[in-house]
Amino acid sequence: MKTLPKERRYETLSYLPPLTDAQIERQIHYVLDQGYFPAIEFNEDSDPTAYYWTMWKLPLFNAKSTR
Repeated sequence: MKTLPKERRYETLSYLPPLTDAQIERQIHYVLDQGYFPAIEFNEDSDPTAYYWTMWKLPLFNAKSTR
């Protein structure tokens, strides 16, 4: 039986394989179609116990398209 290598993964999209630009665009389209506001958060030391991560720019409140 083959198993995946042991890795630290914490967020929803961290379990996906590397995505192409077109696949990322489709993910963002889905988020927008659901009426959600896309935002990117990050933490330089990847500590999952850090409750407040830095947000890159502001959430895209008025976004209607990926273009």
